[in-house]
Amino acid sequence: MRARSSAPSSIGPAKSAAFTPGKSSAFTLIELLVVIAIIAILAAILFPVFAQAREKARQTSCISNLKQIGLGWIMYTQDYDESNPMLNYAVPGGRFYWYAYQDNTVVPSTFDLTRGLLQPYMKNAAIQDCPSSDEVPLFAGSLPVAYGVNQQYLYPGNRPIGLHDVTMPAETVIMADAAFVLAANGNLARTAAIWPPSVQFTDPVGGVVPNIHGRHSGYASILWADGHAKAFKPTFRTTDKSAAASVERHRHVNIGDLLKNGIRTGDPVADDFYFRATK
Repeated sequence: MRARSSAPSSIGPAKSAAFTPGKSSAFTLIELLVVIAIIAILAAILFPVFAQAREKARQTSCISNLKQIGLGWIMYTQDYDESNPMLNYAVPGGRFYWYAYQDNTVVPSTFDLTRGLLQPYMKNAAIQDCPSSDEVPLFAGSLPVAYGVNQQYLYPGNRPIGLHDVTMPAETVIMADAAFVLAANGNLARTAAIWPPSVQFTDPVGGVVPNIHGRHSGYASILWADGHAKAFKPTFRTTDKSAAASVERHRHVNIGDLLKNGIRTGDPVADDFYFRATK
């Protein structure tokens, strides 16, 4: 009978010489650099997408703000025989605007955003500002109001008009995202609620500088006379009537005009189309 050998059998897989029990393996420098490069590429792809999604959400919130303001505007007109809110309404000791009340009994005068002409219908002063205007600084003495109102709509021919005067309400602008460029230094400033050129629009042809602000990825939110709100891409100027502000300055900060079909014709009637009450 043969004796069982005590020598280890050679049958079966051989142990790897590189494997050492109790010692973990690690990434090489090349492998770490490859992983870092992949993460950097993915971040470069995804971050702009996240930013666009965030701005789209802000645009939706802005349009919702204007929609609520529009409903308040229409309710106001129904209570006042279809007359629009005046650009400003003087009373003893102060002055009312659509967005605030100015108290002149103190020096300097103060503004109360909760007492504007439309506040009884809106019940919310915060909707008068745009969520994307946070990065636009306030002009000196201004209020956080981001929307400019159509001056031509309120005072065509120096007389206030009502909704019954608007022949094409779905194509007549009430207010929109607005901003302006300071001529002194070229900086962008948020709509200043007590500075006339920023809370009212002049017609695109006669206006010294444009003020429709495409702050939502190049688009501006517009409120129309029939109460609906939608995004609109402003038209950038190729020439500018103002010697103090350059065309490129406005284009750089997405400020342009509100033109039908995005085309400037040179005809005041055609280029003022969205601003005119009577088409």
